[in-house]
Amino acid sequence: TPSVAGDRKTWTWSWWVKRGNLGWLSNTLFSAGTSNGRVQINFRDSENGFKVFYTDLDWNYTYLLTKAQQRDPSSWYHIVVETDTRQEIASNRIKLYINGVQQKSFQNAGYPDRYDECDVSSTEMHSIGRYSHNSSNYLDGYLSDVNFIDWQALESTSFWEFDSVTGQWKAKAYSWDYGTNWFKLAFDDSSDLGKDSSWKGNTWTAHNLDATDAMIDVPGNNFAVINSLDWKNTVISDGNLSITTANWGDNYAIWSMFVSKNKWYWEYTWISSSWWTDIYFSWIRDSEDYWLSYFALSWYWTLHDKSWSNTYWESYTAGDVIWVALDMDNNEIDFYKNWVSQWAYTITWWNWSFAPMIADGSSTQHTVQKINFGQGWQAWLQHCEEAGWLFKYCPPTGFKALSTGNMPEPVIKNPSKHFDILTFTWTETVQSITGLDFTPGLSWFKSRTAAQNHNLVDSVRGNNLRLRSSENWAEASATISLDSNGFTLWTQTESNTGNMVAWNWKAGWTAVTNNEWSITSQVSANVEAGFSVMSYIGTWINNNNVWHWLDKAPEFIMVKNRDTTAGWITYTNIIDGSFDFLQLHLTEAKINSSLNNINNTIFNVWGHWNNNNQNYVAYAFHSVPWYSKVWTYTGNGSTDWAFVYTGFKPRYVMFKRTDSAADWVLFDTSRDLNNTAKQVMYANKSQAEATAGTTWVDFVSNWLKLKWTNPWFNANWWKYIFIAFAEAPFKYANAR
Repeated sequence: TPSVAGDRKTWTWSWWVKRGNLGWLSNTLFSAGTSNGRVQINFRDSENGFKVFYTDLDWNYTYLLTKAQQRDPSSWYHIVVETDTRQEIASNRIKLYINGVQQKSFQNAGYPDRYDECDVSSTEMHSIGRYSHNSSNYLDGYLSDVNFIDWQALESTSFWEFDSVTGQWKAKAYSWDYGTNWFKLAFDDSSDLGKDSSWKGNTWTAHNLDATDAMIDVPGNNFAVINSLDWKNTVISDGNLSITTANWGDNYAIWSMFVSKNKWYWEYTWISSSWWTDIYFSWIRDSEDYWLSYFALSWYWTLHDKSWSNTYWESYTAGDVIWVALDMDNNEIDFYKNWVSQWAYTITWWNWSFAPMIADGSSTQHTVQKINFGQGWQAWLQHCEEAGWLFKYCPPTGFKALSTGNMPEPVIKNPSKHFDILTFTWTETVQSITGLDFTPGLSWFKSRTAAQNHNLVDSVRGNNLRLRSSENWAEASATISLDSNGFTLWTQTESNTGNMVAWNWKAGWTAVTNNEWSITSQVSANVEAGFSVMSYIGTWINNNNVWHWLDKAPEFIMVKNRDTTAGWITYTNIIDGSFDFLQLHLTEAKINSSLNNINNTIFNVWGHWNNNNQNYVAYAFHSVPWYSKVWTYTGNGSTDWAFVYTGFKPRYVMFKRTDSAADWVLFDTSRDLNNTAKQVMYANKSQAEATAGTTWVDFVSNWLKLKWTNPWFNANWWKYIFIAFAEAPFKYANAR
């Protein structure tokens, strides 16, 4: 409670926040006042948005409620509330910024009257992390770098800055002195978590907090937690680091981080258990489940019809620490109990992404456990500097805590230098569209408002030629030039007017002619990003080879005859390990292919995609860790518990069902600026963009969360393939 009132018309709040358990009772960032003048700022999961509730001193209330939903517990949000009721224009009196973006799309947009005052910076009760008027709605989550400034309305750039290397926003220190009740909470003194880190001395009183609540999980070094979006029949608490399984049905919870290389370490502390509980480990491969589990009575792993077990009796009691050393470089996993090794096992079949999880298959028993990935939060921990950071037992040499600070550096730190999206309005005149950090090697255009075909233009065929993914037609003329930072539209192309979207990929430099293989080709390749554009002339000889210029075998190749009516063939071996093809312009299920070789240098062509003296184009892609992913999954027919792991914050995704007919479905974060994404387009259809239902898919910091049971991408037990590209690698990603 401030001892002296400050400016109650003009003030700014800034927080970094990482959400814990989601729900309408776990959501409050700040509240001031107990009656008239009360202000509440919180996540409103029950209302599907972020809310700023404002009451003036005469008990007139209004509020802002965003359309954007903040349901990502895997990383950090930055939030700024800028208030100045002296402003003449109502919408300038309260401005809300989330991750540097001013929110302008609201379910409800209510603003205070001009010159209104409230209880912020008054001598009434102020609370961070709960309601001030009734001490309820506590925040479940993490806070970092909390700032309050009165007498000044500041934009979000006062508290964070753009990183030119990663293309992401990052925290910066606010160092100016404004106002009477200004303070900064850095939480850097575990003995006094409410201590004002500025010279003002506006220290807060901590309630129900002690030294163990001072974490090293901060923006820039984001630690693994239990994923509160991917669990079943469990209670998650303590900032997603405690779990209580239910005593009915299947119970599980999976962590927020997946790994595929290096050495990792974490600890489980048993609090209580009425039954043994498995510590499960899940490998993500195709759409199938692969598990390794440990519990006190035995070891057990399954790989479909293969299984292995070793009965081993070692009891555990409350307070025992089970720690895990996972060596992905040598395919070994080692379990310890209180520093004593229980078993080490070498697994020869893993080469996929991996995440730890807890599962309890008992329908009548339950367990309570606390998990530490190195961020601290328990007493009696020691600083393990090499592992980075706080554990009960320091791990073996070379093993690290599960945090983004310990993750390898991505090859592609800024995805927008290789793939990006432009939206624009075409006026049917000569128009230059800019905003890319590269010259596109492939630009894929579609009208959002008109039922017109998709148009694909690439740098190898030339600026004046286009193909249509939604038809099997031959190549046609176009008047589009691909420029150094975008493209120029010269005249109307097939009535693609009005609101437009263009998806753009960087290829290489000028196309290179290759005569070393059985088919001469012109190729422009972006080896770093796993993408190449090829043009070749068919020979009608089966098993002739086309050079793709990549350093890894493509996983997704789209081939089109340029000279005549013929289908778009999309080759892949991701679906079931054999060579299959899908047709981009049709809905049909996958078909087994006669193709028998796609390797690190070439792919071979057959039949109608190698007709003698006919011209072809091919676009080849392979996954690049933390930048792009071509993969498969099985739908679960649920509006919850359905995740597709990517390893990055997605920017674009295209889905296709593979075992039966379904459309090619496209989503991106340029047309849907906020969650939930529901502006759907179809690669195989000319129809305009459609708003699909109320919930489709959430793009979060390292996942896609499927939120509808639509047959296009999440029907129960149906098989799907997807190709996705990143906005940011998870190492650098803010929450979305």
